[in-house]
This record gives sequence, structure tokens and C-alpha cells, in this order.
Amino acid sequence: IGGVEGVPADRVIVRSNYVFNFPEAPTSKNRGIRLGYEDRFNGKSLIEDNYIVSKVPLRILWWNEVHVRGNTIDSTSRSVEIESPKGAAKATFTGNKYHTGGRSGPSFEIDGYRIGWPEWIRHAAMVQGDEVVERRSSAVFTVANKYQPGRGTVTIFNHDGVDRAAIDPPVFLQKGDGYEVYDAQNLFAPAIASGVFDGHPIDVHFTRAEPAQPVGNV
Repeated sequence: IGGVEGVPADRVIVRSNYVFNFPEAPTSKNRGIRLGYEDRFNGKSLIEDNYIVSKVPLRILWWNEVHVRGNTIDSTSRSVEIESPKGAAKATFTGNKYHTGGRSGPSFEIDGYRIGWPEWIRHAAMVQGDEVVERRSSAVFTVANKYQPGRGTVTIFNHDGVDRAAIDPPVFLQKGDGYEVYDAQNLFAPAIASGVFDGHPIDVHFTRAEPAQPVGNV
């Protein structure tokens, strides 16, 4: 997110995104959220309530003011990379959760200088309430479609490796509504779950057909 040189970005909000990349994917195809492109004089931004699983989960490049709060960041590499613009810049990190799976914990890079978790939390003026999550568990996110009532998106992070998950409760359904659940990687395949919503969680099985093959050079 950002402009070319001479076109700074400002008042940017990145909220409630769910990003997943396979750990074995190459770094060039394993990126999460990046704020900043070419221009080095960007204004203010907010990064809030995102869930990111990626080798390069969060890069913040050349913002005069940035606030990062309530995010979950899962990475086997650097959790956050920050490059400051020339002159003073304001950055705050509040209530974020980090998971790496390693003994050393998350690592961070600020203006080319790499630091570990103990150094990170000592930045009292910048970091408040961030924490390390030792064990990650599966997570389910349900978002209603604001433009089409009765429709929504469900994102499931199956960290526990189970064969099913419960959607509890769908925020876009009313009791008595009929529903169908489709695999976003194969929308034209049969529904993976269907029925009439009775107010109880919807059970979704992860056994599904192969994803639809993309067309073209992707």
C-alpha cells in the first residue's frame, strides 16, 4: 500500500484482513501486509485487528505516524520490519500477539537494526501490551457482506490440523435461513455444507476437492 515517488499516501487504515501463506513457499511469494512503496514521505496509517501468517508478515516503510494494534502475527522470520522516514517519526504497537514456534521468540528490524523480543518490549514509549503466544490454536473469523444481506465470508486457520470446524454463529444468518457454504478455492464445486440455520454452530468438514486450477500465467 503506497504511492510512487512524489505521491505520498496518508490516512490509510488496514483493518480485519486475514492473510495466509504456506511456510514452504519461497520468500518472494510469502508476504503479508506492506505499507509503503516508493515515496518516503507518507503520512499517517492504522494497522488494526489483522491476522497474518507469513514469512514476511508486516513491513512498514517511511510513515511519519503509524499505529499497530490488536494484530496477530505468525512468522518463522522477522515479525515486523520498520524503516523510518528522514526526521522524527511516531510509531506505537499496542496489544499485538506474536508466534514463531522457535525458542528465541519473535525478532524485529528497525532501520536495518535487528532486535529480539527483550529489546522490543523495552521500547516503552512505542510498545504497550504486546505479547508472545507460545502455542497457536485454530481460529475462525466470520464477516458479513455489507453490500449483500445474508451473505458472508468465513476464514478458518486450521493450526490444530483437525478435520472439521464450527462456525459459531454466522453473523449474516437469521434462524430459519437456508445456507450453503462454498470453498473459496473452488467456487463452482458442490457446496461443502448446506442446510437450514437453526441457531446452532454450523459444522464444516475440511475434506474437499482439489482447488480449481488457475488460467494463465499466475
